[in-house]
Amino acid sequence: MPNIILPNAIPDDRRKLEEYKAKRLKSGLHLPDYKYVAVPGYWRGKQKPVSFEEIVKGSARHQCVWQLENWDAHSGELYERACAHNVITDNGAISMLKNLWNSSGSAISIMSHIVVSPNGFAAKLSAASGTSATTTLSVQALVNGLASGSTATLGYNGATPQTITLNATASAGNTSLTVVSFTPTVNFPIGTDICAIPSVTDNPSSVSGSVDSGALSAGAFTYNATTGLGNRNVVIVGTITGTSGNAGTYTEAYTSNAGTIASNSTASHIIIPGFVLNSSTNETLTLTEKS
Repeated sequence: MPNIILPNAIPDDRRKLEEYKAKRLKSGLHLPDYKYVAVPGYWRGKQKPVSFEEIVKGSARHQCVWQLENWDAHSGELYERACAHNVITDNGAISMLKNLWNSSGSAISIMSHIVVSPNGFAAKLSAASGTSATTTLSVQALVNGLASGSTATLGYNGATPQTITLNATASAGNTSLTVVSFTPTVNFPIGTDICAIPSVTDNPSSVSGSVDSGALSAGAFTYNATTGLGNRNVVIVGTITGTSGNAGTYTEAYTSNAGTIASNSTASHIIIPGFVLNSSTNETLTLTEKS
């Protein structure tokens, strides 16, 4: 029997099932066909998935898959399998949002802070791009700089985004970007967004120069249990207070479970053109997170 390494928390009887399945697949034998599958498109294909992983891969990102297996607890032999997309209910979706973005009370540290930093980059075209090969883009005056070699998305959040690469350093106040020659696929109009592709997009270990909203109170979170996928949401309102000590232009924001960002502390992230904090200005952020 193959050497199956599973976490110690897996019960011995479950190990028998996994060892049986691995042995069947290694010997070239298929696992028992699915007796019942409630997954659109499964029955139309000539080559049907034989593993749970293949069904998950063939499902849409928002679709959650459940697999049911009936098997002999003594030998590990698998008798029959079934598979279906489950449904996250409206109430369940709101419960998930409450257990991630809230002021208190979750199994893990919840996201009760909004943290901003000056490390993002976003700009807008001040002249249309045209559709000929180009090495320069006209932009509104930059609020912060970006290093040569950095990549950015032209047409961010649009229907036809393109990746561009800076061919020279862009400094705060510049009204043009020098880029590696490219041909726009469409004539991007004035006002088109350009957003830098961050070097760290998920789970940063630290973020320099950040300012924290402080732990938000329960009143900062409004839950809307409307019906349907993507309609259940929480609206979060937080204020970043400006002082002489944190004066500057801030270009990105995170929701976080702490005021100082560390590994595994962030849930969502946005890069924005920039807002100014100083001893006489504050910034209120209103966020909508959906499920």
